[in-house]
Amino acid sequence: MTPFVTPKFIHIGFNWNGVPKINELLPVFNQALDWIRYAPNCWIVWTTTDTLGWHNRIVPLITQADRVFICELNISNKQGWMDKFAWDWFNKPRNTFPQPIGQ
Repeated sequence: MTPFVTPKFIHIGFNWNGVPKINELLPVFNQALDWIRYAPNCWIVWTTTDTLGWHNRIVPLITQADRVFICELNISNKQGWMDKFAWDWFNKPRNTFPQPIGQ
């Protein structure tokens, strides 16, 4: 039987010591089911990968002088001042059914 995992939102925020590594990170973020970059140093991914998995993907691309914070995000109770594209992304329908691991 194939193990299943339910997709979730994960927040990934950076503080770079030097030039931001946006181009290096894009292929990593493209591994998510969906993602948004809502600020110059902040992404939210819709993913079946846990925070440790995202950490393991990102750490080889940053330096020890950079900082990254990764946490699961519950968006069921949200408020803020965001651009329309961000609210549209948060509110779009998503498949919340469990998916086979590795998807």
